Amino acid sequence: MGDPTDFVKDDEPEADGLDGHQPHLPDVKDAAVSPALTVGTIWGEVCAVLSIGVVPYILYAGISLRLPPSDPLPYWLDAIQATVMSGCTIFVTLYLIYRSGEPWGSFGITRPSVADVLLGIALLLAHAAFGFCFDFVAWRIGATSDHQFPWLEQTADYGLMVLKVGVSAFSEELVTRAYLITRFESLLRSRGAAVLLPAALFGTYHGYQGVAGMVFWMAVGLMYGMAFLLLRRIWPLAIAHTLYNIWWQLAT
Repeated sequence: MGDPTDFVKDDEPEADGLDGHQPHLPDVKDAAVSPALTVGTIWGEVCAVLSIGVVPYILYAGISLRLPPSDPLPYWLDAIQATVMSGCTIFVTLYLIYRSGEPWGSFGITRPSVADVLLGIALLLAHAAFGFCFDFVAWRIGATSDHQFPWLEQTADYGLMVLKVGVSAFSEELVTRAYLITRFESLLRSRGAAVLLPAALFGTYHGYQGVAGMVFWMAVGLMYGMAFLLLRRIWPLAIAHTLYNIWWQLAT
């Protein structure tokens, strides 16, 4: 007699969202079949991911808005801090996905491909075009931020910048798109809410950039969220996000 839990995984198809197959979306009722995946447990895991990948950044944004502008940290220190925090977020989120026993493809975590790069560049162009238009309007109405970002000062800072931006972008796409959209889609039974709620959180923790920054990044969150629903792959989003942030760091 086989393992009684074998039936949970053996019949679930692998899907990457690009070959025409609909990826497996775990239903709450199906998840509750496993003692480790009750509805309460799933909500608990969502709260755990929020507590490490969203709440600290919202708190930082709120404090930044309350305090007067101050000198930024040295770039190397800011990069190490951001990389470690993002790395911890990635570890916890991936561990919870692994622990759930669900296919990685259900969360858009698939093997990278050339198509991911091309799709990422296309998304980057859309992101950049929207950014140019938004910045122009924000500048015309005077809705700019006085937040002080760390500056690239030494040659080594450029390598740290790529590391920081890459890890941070993957962390944000893993949490606010791959994980939260997938979980909210099954828990709330609404794709609209599954995209809107993470986008609102994404915009809120960019509040240190002011109201304009919050609105901009919420809109970007909606753009990336809809792209995730369409593609069901994390890599195009992570690539576009990384390249945009690298360009922004170099341009400013």
